[in-house]
Amino acid sequence: MSSNKYLSLFYLFTITLFVNGCSSSIYQNFEDPILTENIFELNDSIIKRNPIKLLIQPNSPTNKVFGYPLGLSIYNLASNDPNKNFEKWLYKKPNRYKRLSKLLSEKQITELKRYNSSFNDFLKKLGKEPIKINDLDVNQNIQRLKQYYKNEGYFDSNVYADTIINENQAKIKYSVTTNTRYLIDSISINVKSKDIDSLISVNQKSSILKQNEYFSINKLILERDRLVNIFKNNGIYDFQQRSINYNVLIDSTGVNKKIPLIISIKNPNEEKLYQIKKINDINIYVETLDELSNIGSFTDSINYNGVKIFSKGNLNYSPKSLIEPIFYKKGEDYSEDKKLLTSRYYSNLGAFKYPRIIMEDVKDSLLSSIYLLPRDRFSLGFDLDFTHSNIEDFGISFGTNFNIRNIFRGTENLSLNLNNSIGASKDIGDPSDSFFNLFELGGNLNLRIPRAVLPFKAEWILRKDMNPITNIIVGSTVQKNIGLDKQYYSGIYEVNWNPTKYSKINFKLLDFEYVNNQNISNYFNVYKNSYDKLNYISSLYNIDQSLIDQNGDLIIPEGSDLFINQVLNNETSLDSGTDFYKNVNSILERKERLTENNIIIGSSITVNRNTQENFLDENFSQLRFKFEMVGNLFNELLRGRNLNSNNKVEISNILPSQYTKAEINYIKHILLNNGDVFAFRAFTGIAIPYGNSNYIPFTRSYYAGGSNDNRAWKAYKLGPGSSSNINDFNEANLKIAFNLEYRNKISGNLNGAFFIDFGNIWNVNDNVEDDSMTFNNLSDLSELAIGTGFGLRYDFNFFVLRLDTAFKTYNPAKEKSNRWFRDFSLNKAVFNIGINYPF
Repeated sequence: MSSNKYLSLFYLFTITLFVNGCSSSIYQNFEDPILTENIFELNDSIIKRNPIKLLIQPNSPTNKVFGYPLGLSIYNLASNDPNKNFEKWLYKKPNRYKRLSKLLSEKQITELKRYNSSFNDFLKKLGKEPIKINDLDVNQNIQRLKQYYKNEGYFDSNVYADTIINENQAKIKYSVTTNTRYLIDSISINVKSKDIDSLISVNQKSSILKQNEYFSINKLILERDRLVNIFKNNGIYDFQQRSINYNVLIDSTGVNKKIPLIISIKNPNEEKLYQIKKINDINIYVETLDELSNIGSFTDSINYNGVKIFSKGNLNYSPKSLIEPIFYKKGEDYSEDKKLLTSRYYSNLGAFKYPRIIMEDVKDSLLSSIYLLPRDRFSLGFDLDFTHSNIEDFGISFGTNFNIRNIFRGTENLSLNLNNSIGASKDIGDPSDSFFNLFELGGNLNLRIPRAVLPFKAEWILRKDMNPITNIIVGSTVQKNIGLDKQYYSGIYEVNWNPTKYSKINFKLLDFEYVNNQNISNYFNVYKNSYDKLNYISSLYNIDQSLIDQNGDLIIPEGSDLFINQVLNNETSLDSGTDFYKNVNSILERKERLTENNIIIGSSITVNRNTQENFLDENFSQLRFKFEMVGNLFNELLRGRNLNSNNKVEISNILPSQYTKAEINYIKHILLNNGDVFAFRAFTGIAIPYGNSNYIPFTRSYYAGGSNDNRAWKAYKLGPGSSSNINDFNEANLKIAFNLEYRNKISGNLNGAFFIDFGNIWNVNDNVEDDSMTFNNLSDLSELAIGTGFGLRYDFNFFVLRLDTAFKTYNPAKEKSNRWFRDFSLNKAVFNIGINYPF
């Protein structure tokens, strides 16, 4: 963007504020009173928190932030005639247009006028349009409340509305008097079908409707749904919900407060009664969409376990894989649930487009026809990205995805993903390098099997209605001139299944990871904080001039490595009891830890329960538990022949990791009556090394800070404990975190939030001995860092753009007397930009 563009934008914001103005009393700017609040009074008591208030429209006339109508104020900044106001402002003072013409051309002034108009429209969309009192809305609200209480059995309720106006602000008070609630009296059933009558009798005990209980329309709806579910899952395949009718016999005099109910179940027509039907035949048709319309074109068919499978030519699928998703059998009563499970199973295979199941009534029994349209067996996709980061000045990433469906004729899916990126960085420092001097190549192969494949029988745990899926994944990534030039190899053998609608389980039988660092000498070029600290210490205590360059800095890697050795061998004047000595020792331990190659082989199980119905549901809870064990079996198998001098298993100079890890994560969203949301998250995780390890690999450790954690600290910059985080990436093996967030609607798609984040990381039972970094007892909970702040979120419907501003409210890295509010200022705030909500 040119400088003139920036100047135009500056004038746009300045002019808009001066042209449109802002009154000290926002409501006085409007001609008619503005509706600010709906008050709900129930039986002479004012009700603040009650979902019934949501019936009153609009349920939030004027959204306020700390009592201030921010959305209304933003809307008020806009003008009904921005062009006229702009002209008026431009020529109000004789010299204003002349001064502006010297800065901008005539064309730019015209464009500025257009900017002002566009920005004015933006303010109207962003702001909250004022709501005026409307008698029609008030009457409709009265009718809604009356109908609601009538549906709850209050047939004699009274509803009144009263308008209160003060300083052009209007409040409407809706007063409800419920009076006596009616009870259910007798319950009778009118039905002609013997099969229906029999099903009702057998399931009578589970009826929702009980004599002498309060009447409620919701009970009638639940009872209707219960009956429909019973009928459709016990052979009445064509039962229609509209066949159930209620006759509610209310005493018109109002004397008798008990209501007799008559449940009438009508048949499809007078000549045909509802009856239980069994499935007589099951046919499967596998072909292209054109061929499905012409059943006669199917040239091949087989009968497998009583199911007929039709195809054109040789069948490309194993018969077992095609009938495995079917939950019903020949001779069984029709079941709607089993039909839905079958349809869902076929869809989850990912092998067919639009699977359809049609039930045909044939001579008092049912013919089930399943139509399967195969997806293309091969598919190929590409993607291209251009990148820029603190590592790359410029980068190009190219990826490809190749899929083979039904690779073993059992609806298995094999996918190959390849990603190749090249980049340019001036920090490599080698003049002979070409422009593109960074390189990364990675790929993974994933075999997806739509059933549980385990070395032991588990049908009693993994029923097919739980939709078990097995994934076998192998992957590799190699780097050149990126960090430590890691070579990364991984392998996963896992099974996923859904025990219930709200729960998921992931069982990794094998989780393999091998990390090989090829360029250890580049360590201090990557981890600058550690190098800068070491360099500072060397400037005070180094006497060996061969270790430094012409700028007085330690030469990487020779100078830095030799200086560390000299310090720890007491070859400098640095005393071993000083903090600088401890810092050097800590830097070496950190270097050895991050440059050491790792072999990680283990298993884990993750259980996740999430009650969220859909993406828009804001009243739910989520609980996730994970337990992981690494290295036990692998190290025991190798212990006989691969022990080093320290009695630890060693393979090619690598000590395979051994640890146990457990973590629990709980999230709760509470939808408040005014539409705002209170969100809470609690997380605790711990990983304990033992046996072959005295620390946790970096990739499996915990860190604190970042846009989805404690937002007052940048990622990896908090902790461990009360330490001053001298490292570039601070991590540990114990983490505790709590997050509280109040999310409120400001105006339109613009939402706000206020949050408090608690948390920190510590070292426990590993090789770290610094007390400031370790968790020794419950008193160390005083090192929980606290960040507070506020945020703005703009909802684009398909994603949310988030900007959070956080302040270090309690900083455990400072002296105890200086921990509270010492960094609580805007110039020390941490700004976080994120996509979607943090939890």
